[in-house]
Amino acid sequence: MFSSGRAARFGEAPAGATSVYALDFDGVLCDSVEELSRCAYYAALVAFPAQLEAPRWTGHDSSRSASFTERGESPGKIATNPGLGAEDPSPAAAAAETARIPTISENIWQAVPPAWLLDKMRKLRPYIETGYESILLVRMLIEERLVSERAERRPRPLTVGEIAANWKSVLHDRLLRDWNIQPSFLIELFGTIRDAWIARDKSTWLSMNPIYPGVADALNMSQQPVYIVTTKQERFVKLILEHAGIRPGRIPPANVYGMDRKMTKIATIKEILRKEEERSQDSQRKVVVHLVEDRLETLEAATISLLGAPVTYHLATWGYNDPAQRARAEKHPFIDLLDLPSFTMKMH
Repeated sequence: MFSSGRAARFGEAPAGATSVYALDFDGVLCDSVEELSRCAYYAALVAFPAQLEAPRWTGHDSSRSASFTERGESPGKIATNPGLGAEDPSPAAAAAETARIPTISENIWQAVPPAWLLDKMRKLRPYIETGYESILLVRMLIEERLVSERAERRPRPLTVGEIAANWKSVLHDRLLRDWNIQPSFLIELFGTIRDAWIARDKSTWLSMNPIYPGVADALNMSQQPVYIVTTKQERFVKLILEHAGIRPGRIPPANVYGMDRKMTKIATIKEILRKEEERSQDSQRKVVVHLVEDRLETLEAATISLLGAPVTYHLATWGYNDPAQRARAEKHPFIDLLDLPSFTMKMH
């Protein structure tokens, strides 16, 4: 049994063992929340133009973009808004809506996400597991705002706390069901939006995916194997790492495990252990995988599924988690709270 009954410190390994790093990407290596929010915003306007009244968002001054009503335009039809009793689209219309990826109009790139939306998306980022969920979230937030400003009874939008408490347990599945949308459609749409943005303005897209301070040097200077374990599509991870100056070959393409592989993170860690153990020429060589994540639920599940495996668990406190999650992690016997300076220094 590998587990010692306490959380192991990052980089620690038993005598004679070799450390291997398995790192989440968004929230551990890359601060991608603004890019994710903007991609989700563009994707929502492409997929749901009538519901979100897309024409009003394109080509006007960003200083005026936070107001839905100042232009005096008449509202369009508003689709499902959980808890507010708005009208549902017909099942046939919803099915047709998700049948294929819509054409991306050039006008979409002129749309300016309002400051209130970007701020709320940043606060909600700790509760998003996979990027496609942010499209659902953007549509819900904008529809709530429209209903709140225009409905006769002016119901208030859900708070960040209310959404956080109910996102996985209620809202996520309810939105998919009520809007008759498949995650596969949203995943494909999200990738299509990113590809189109990169093709149109690669430098701006990259600028919205900054690597956290010190991380690039830490990765380049570390002598131990590094794997990326992420729900992001692999082509985007590779672009960002290259732009950040990660030296060629430091993280081989085969070491980037993204959404493309259709593997859970737990299955990925098992695969990394198998590969590293097979790579050893010495049958006595031991391998310890240091898993660094910013999502507590992923770590909690891993400590159960990988119980007894040579894996240590670390919550990245600089990433997308909140004080309550960090407090819970601090009480967990196998999870170590890791700050950014410790991460970058011990990777060297």
